[in-house]
Amino acid sequence: MDKKDFKILKEICENARVPLTKLAKKTNISRENLFYRLKKLERNEIIKGYQARLNIARFSHSGYFLLIKCQKTNEKIDEIIKNLKFVTWASKLSGEWDYLINFYVKSFSQLNKFLSYLFNRLKNIQDYSLLIMLKEYKDDFRPYFNEKGNKKTLIEEFSQNKIKIDYVNKKILKILNQNARLNSVEIANKINKREEVVRYRIKKLEKEGIIIGYRAIIDSSKLNYNIFYILGSRKNITDEEDKKIEEKILNNNSITYACRCIGKYDLIIEIFARTVEEFYKKFQELCNEIKLIETSSNILLNVYKHNHLPDHLLQ
Repeated sequence: MDKKDFKILKEICENARVPLTKLAKKTNISRENLFYRLKKLERNEIIKGYQARLNIARFSHSGYFLLIKCQKTNEKIDEIIKNLKFVTWASKLSGEWDYLINFYVKSFSQLNKFLSYLFNRLKNIQDYSLLIMLKEYKDDFRPYFNEKGNKKTLIEEFSQNKIKIDYVNKKILKILNQNARLNSVEIANKINKREEVVRYRIKKLEKEGIIIGYRAIIDSSKLNYNIFYILGSRKNITDEEDKKIEEKILNNNSITYACRCIGKYDLIIEIFARTVEEFYKKFQELCNEIKLIETSSNILLNVYKHNHLPDHLLQ
């Protein structure tokens, strides 16, 4: 990759539906060269796809992180994790924990169903920790390119007032989740509707805060970054301290994701670094800044699933 490729990734990482003509102007690259470069980035799996980012709190009852430690990992366990339903994120780690799973449910019965299925399949679990999501502080790929995150792209707090999505909007959302770069004409052809109808519905979904953005799924390892997860506890986080933590995280250009939780850990933070030494330096600085205690650090080995819209949320 060269500087032009980084320019493209910087512009498209959190704006995946930007038209080619507009992207060409922003990057100062000809439309033809831009098209070629995008296809090459996709072919080399630097860009692994394009997804609409939804405000999942509007569809679900609650969100969770599940940390799992096995007596011993193997390919069979990996396959079980890869094929889990209800999951937006599933990954394999190295460190205190072996797997990190993020999932959302529409009821406590779904939560029970998911956990029962998983624990019945995984016979050699040594330890696990279930964290309830309270609020996201940050979820943004722009720090990869030395840009600050944007609070407008975060999932809202969960509430009991869920939205109703009609059949046409469900089809549109599913298509945008599979390929957010398809234009309204292409989507209209797929669902047998007029282009202006599709365009109006997408704008309305954006205005209502159901669609909160469009992301290019970027393989951070192809940017020569290692991803680390910091799990930490804090005592008695007041509203004032919560705001301070949020501000520090938003202004930290090494953090791509951070969430406040209830459970064994109060915070889960995703941080990137080129080397382990660089990570530990950032880790110590962050622990001192936001006064983390009882921390656990884990390195990301594999991402098995990254899906902003699991099917069950639209049922």
